[in-house]
Order: sequence, then C-alpha cells, then structure tokens
Amino acid sequence: MENNEVKTATNRSLQRKSGAILSYIHLFLNAVISLIYVPILLRTLGNSEYGVYQLIASIVSYLSVLKSTLSATTMRFYTISLAEKDAIKSNQVLFTSKRIYQVITGLMLVLGAVLFGLITPFYRSSMNTVELLHAQQVFVVLLIQLCFEVNGCLYIAIIHSHERFVFVKLLNILTAILNPIALLLLITKYPYALTVAIVNLSMTILLYVLEKGYSQKTLGIKIQKSPFEREMLSQMVAFSGGLILAVIADQLFWKVDQIILTKFHGAAVVAVYSVAATIYMNFITLSSAVNNVFMPKITELVVRDDNNEINQLFLRIARYQYLLLFLILSGFILFGKEFVTVWVGSEYSEIFWIVLLVIIPMTPDLCEGIGLSILQARNTYTRRAYLHVGVVFTNIILTIILAKFFSGVGAAVATGLSILFGNLIALNVYYAKVERLPIGSMFVMFLKNSRIFLVLGPVGLMVNWLLPTDSVVFLILKIAFYTVCYVGAVYLWLLTAEEKQQVKNLVFHKR
Repeated sequence: MENNEVKTATNRSLQRKSGAILSYIHLFLNAVISLIYVPILLRTLGNSEYGVYQLIASIVSYLSVLKSTLSATTMRFYTISLAEKDAIKSNQVLFTSKRIYQVITGLMLVLGAVLFGLITPFYRSSMNTVELLHAQQVFVVLLIQLCFEVNGCLYIAIIHSHERFVFVKLLNILTAILNPIALLLLITKYPYALTVAIVNLSMTILLYVLEKGYSQKTLGIKIQKSPFEREMLSQMVAFSGGLILAVIADQLFWKVDQIILTKFHGAAVVAVYSVAATIYMNFITLSSAVNNVFMPKITELVVRDDNNEINQLFLRIARYQYLLLFLILSGFILFGKEFVTVWVGSEYSEIFWIVLLVIIPMTPDLCEGIGLSILQARNTYTRRAYLHVGVVFTNIILTIILAKFFSGVGAAVATGLSILFGNLIALNVYYAKVERLPIGSMFVMFLKNSRIFLVLGPVGLMVNWLLPTDSVVFLILKIAFYTVCYVGAVYLWLLTAEEKQQVKNLVFHKR
C-alpha cells in the first residue's frame, strides 16, 4: 500500500512538472504563431475587417465570464471529494456542475440574443453597413463557440482534478498548430472575419469531443444521475459568486478599452490597439501557465492547513515567474520598438508604447498569480473581487477621458495607472495583511534578481548599436544573443547550488 502511495505521488509530481513545461511550450507556440499570422491577417483582412473581429470577440467575451469560474468551482469541490476518497460526493459534484453548465448555456443564449440586437444601434455611427453585417455574422458563430467551451469546462475540470495535465497540454499544442494552418489555407480565398470565427469554432468542437472522450473512456468517469443536494448547490453557487464577480471585472478591465476606442475612433483604430493587446495578453497568459497545474496541490495544502508550505510554494513560483517575465520585459524594452517595425510596419510604432505602459506595472502582479489559486482554495476570492471592481471603474473613467483625446496611448495610460494603484499597491496590502502571504520577502527577492539588468542593459544597448536595425535576421540574432546572456547570468549569479544541480540533472538526463 505504501509503495502504491509513493508511486502515485511520484506520478502526480511528474504530471505537474511535465504539465508546466508543456504549458510553456504551448504558450511559446502561440506567441510564435501570433507573430507570424497576425501581420498576415492584417494584410489579408485589412484594418476594418480585423477590427470588426476583435471588437465582436471583445463583446462575446463578456458572456464567457462564467466559463472559467465554473471550471474552478468544479475543480475545487471535486478535488476535495477526491482527497476525501468520497465517490458518492464526487459524483454529486459532477452531476450538480453539469446541470449548472446547462442552465448557464441557456442563459448565455438569451443574453446573446439581447446583445445581438444592440450591435446595430450602438455602432451605427462609427461602422458602415458592411461592417455591421459582418459583425452580426461573427457574433452568432462566436456565441455558438462559447456554448461548446462552457460545456467543455466540465471535462477540463475533471482531467485537471485527476492531474492528467500532459493530455490537456498536448491537446492544446495540437490545436494551436492546426488552427493557424487551417486559417491560412482559407483566409486567402475567403478574406473575411467570418472565416476566422468559423475556424476557431471548428477547433473548439474538436477539443470538446476529445476532452469528453478522454474523461469518459480513459478516466472512466461516468456522471450518474444524483439526488438533488441543496446544500452542495448553495456552497458551489456561493463559491462561484466571488469568482464570477472577479471574472466580470477582469473582462471589463481588459476589453473595455477596445469598445471605448471603437466608439470614439472607429474599427480601424481598434485594430491597431488589438495588435498591441495581442502582445501584452500573450505576456499575461504566459504568467498563468502553471496556475491550473498547482491548483489541486494548493487545495490539498489548504485542506491540511499547511500555511508554511503554501508560503514556500508561493515564493518559489513567484521567483521562477519573475525570472521568466523579466527576460521578456527587459528584452522588449531593448528591442521592442524594432520588433514592432519589423513585425507589422513602422506605421504601427505606437504599439511599442502601448505595450510598455501596460506590462511594466503588470509584471510584479503577474508573478504572484499563484496567489489567486490560494484565494480560491481558501474560499476568500470574493474579497479580492470587490477590490478589483473598484480598479475596473477607475480604468473605465480614465479610459473615457484619455482615449478620447490620446487614442490608444491614452487608453494604455489609463490601464497602466489602474494596475499600479489597484493591483500593485492595494491588492498586495490585502495579501500581506489579511492572507498573510510573504509579499515583503517577494519584493526583496524581485529587487535582488533585477540587479542583473545593470549588466545586461548595457550589453543590449551595445548590441543595438553594433547591429543594423529593421532587419528580421539581425533582430533574431539580437534577441537570441540577449537570451543566452540572460540565461547565463541567471545561472551564474541567481540560482542556488541546489538549483544549479537540478539544471545539470535535467540537461544530462540524470535522476
């Protein structure tokens, strides 16, 4: 029995490590693919058609607020039941979740119909007849896609709770490759926003079928009809309430810029801003790659009330996140302006400033993203949600004021200021005072790790001075050289002796 438990624990640890690595591979692929096909989409579709797609995607995203929250709710309660080895409770959680997903799907369709009717009257003054028609078509397809995504969250939660991360991440990598291939084959013949929407819908349906099949066939999870449990439903709804509020606020925070810009300046301007958003959203997504991987582990630690190990895990993950994100942030500071020119053209130069205004204040907050998983596991997420609502309203007011006069850069300034005062200051005060997370130690660690830029910054500037600008080949060489220097500096100056040994074991395949 003891050997089986050790084997199970080892397998779970391996799944977490493999899942984290595959998550970063998936995100790297997404970033590279975005770099390749976003300029192609801009040239093929044009600013107007591309802006229409991004606008409707922003609107539909508001209907998706329940998607991630329900998945997190299912995962938390299901993980607890698995830890308690309660098969009856496990089935009750899944059956209750399934019914909730079905109700939410119906609710989204009703709300979708209302939003569909508002598209024309709201944007009649800033969009022409063709743009409005295409916007309505894209809206319908994306709404159908969202319904599949919502119901697929149940199976993703099951797979994550059983810590089968490798399957999910490999599946994500597969679709990340297939999606742009299918899109590029079709977009030259059918250069419309609707084409993009239909390809994305097809990939979503494929994911849904495979995830459902894996849950039922491989994991053997058969959701049986269960007696109605009012108490369990109340607990799940109460837990979801805070998450839903937080996700609504998050969607408003990140999508309102594009909606306000479209109202003031039209679809062409929002196309430029959405390209900048592609960069900073990839940066944000990169930071969240490991959160789901550690959610079952954190839930287990909360059940055991092991706060010391939770804090150690928080600091460890925050440090690794910072080392990764600081590489990207410092690299973008040095080479970002040239990158934007090479990528989409000199006429999009303001993208560089938009991205910097967002990611500089956002970097420390992203490094402590595992804190959100801790709040979910402790069932204290609602408090953070209330705080974030205040940040959202601040951002909306500032964006309306600044975007009207300063366009995309003004919207980015509003977002950056909101992040600075809301996430970086207010949220960390809450983390330290209420949740007792080691925020002070984390920022001391960040400052110590940032010292390497005192050496790497001049190196990057020298490389920029020596090598020609606006060349794809030389830009790649610069980024590669800087990355090698950064990795070498981290290894020599920042890693502990134990971490260096782990790196050697990984490189030379030692156990």
